[in-house]
Amino acid sequence: MSRYTGGRLDVKARTMKYAVLDPDVASKYEDLDDDEGTSYRAKKSYRRDGSQLQKKMLGIIEGHISKGQQPTIRSRDFVRNTYIYEITVKNASRAGKYLVLNLLAESVDRFLPIAPKMDANGDLRFSIMSEDDAEAICAMSKRIADKHNPNMKYVIYKKRVLAPFETLGTSTRNVVLEILKTRYNQYTNSWI
Repeated sequence: MSRYTGGRLDVKARTMKYAVLDPDVASKYEDLDDDEGTSYRAKKSYRRDGSQLQKKMLGIIEGHISKGQQPTIRSRDFVRNTYIYEITVKNASRAGKYLVLNLLAESVDRFLPIAPKMDANGDLRFSIMSEDDAEAICAMSKRIADKHNPNMKYVIYKKRVLAPFETLGTSTRNVVLEILKTRYNQYTNSWI
């Protein structure tokens, strides 16, 4: 019954002695959920077995060797990546894709969306090439109203993403960029 050395009894053991003599001292069994002892967690061992350490070291060494032996034909460090801005107009499905695009074209100069489409959530998504145009479109967030419900304002987000044509070859990518730069803007009736 002694938890501690030196013959010292814990409180529960001592009160059980007196509970026999005096029923007022008897337990009301409120402490049934008490732990019987303090549990100590075993310390983690940071030692590794020889076989585990050898496997890990071999994996590290083989990884470095295989990385070093790879040919560096295409180094992407010196290639300038082309980024575009993906614009999302939340809840644009009620008014329709073309109505929202016309509202944005009336409000923003040089509005040239790339591949506008509606997603499953009813959001309109399209891409824009320049950061200034993306900022101008996002500035119209909560300012453009739905024509059917003027109290509903469109919320517009932008996200900078790697251009989808970035994975193409250099010559094909340059052709795509030239086509995107020389598009006709029907709202200003001019070529870019």
